[in-house]
Amino acid sequence: MKAIAYMRRSQDSGTGVSEEIQDEAIREYVERKGGTVAYWLPPDLDSSSWTLDRPSMKKALKLLADGKLVVAKLSRVTRRRQDWETLLALMREQGWTIKSADFDVDLSDKGGRLIAGVLIDFLGFEYEEKRDNFDEARRNAVLTHGVHGGDIAPLGYDWTVRGQDKRGTAQRGPLIPNADGPKVRAAFEAKAEGASWSQVAQILEAKSKGATAKVISNRVYLGEARSGKFVRPNAHPALVDDVLFRRANRRKTERSVSYGDRNLREARRVPATRPRLSLPTPSAGLLCRGLKRAQTRTTSRFPRSI
Repeated sequence: MKAIAYMRRSQDSGTGVSEEIQDEAIREYVERKGGTVAYWLPPDLDSSSWTLDRPSMKKALKLLADGKLVVAKLSRVTRRRQDWETLLALMREQGWTIKSADFDVDLSDKGGRLIAGVLIDFLGFEYEEKRDNFDEARRNAVLTHGVHGGDIAPLGYDWTVRGQDKRGTAQRGPLIPNADGPKVRAAFEAKAEGASWSQVAQILEAKSKGATAKVISNRVYLGEARSGKFVRPNAHPALVDDVLFRRANRRKTERSVSYGDRNLREARRVPATRPRLSLPTPSAGLLCRGLKRAQTRTTSRFPRSI
């Protein structure tokens, strides 16, 4: 068996399907079948099962030809029925197949495809259930407890602890300003007064102007807690007020607005190219009437033969 090994780690690190576990399962399965792994693809890390647009998956589809894509679990390939049907169509067209160490079904047989289809539907249901639960957890954290999302606290803030879960793990609470808070406010004030991005970056000790711009445009400094589509104002102490925030961010677009105004002013200074129509004079009127009479005399209903 010529095998191409594929691994995917979920966006949720708590699934328990690490690269090491998948590697071991694939090796054991291929050895049991008396085959060899011709190519080990780099694992797709933190990749969703709800799309095939992943670097190693796209590479696998280019490499496969009369071969087998071997995975530790069928869920590593996809959980989405639409993508599964796309893969089945490619299998039939190109002559390859997928082998999974957890469900060793024969996809060349219609019964095997039926079993695999049922499994994909179950995996899709599991994914959507998990996604809905995750959204509910985010909604509860932001709207009920005022907890801002993200893995790292924004510059100028630290996480508080609001309690422990059933396992004894500390649960995040609302943000609280730390020693970098005054530095963040100073950056907003400088930008509002017209400082350059380089000057503001120096105040924040930021690595790039892009990182500086993200700080200045982040509404977390107004006291907003946000995670995805869920937003709660006044969730934690603000480092800047609304007036200062708008002044600092208005400076971000001031240059482009000035440039646009300059273009408009220059356009207004361009002289009109349309020629002016002069007022008719008496002599012009006599000339027009004379031409009209001459045309009437030389024009008849039937053209004169020559």
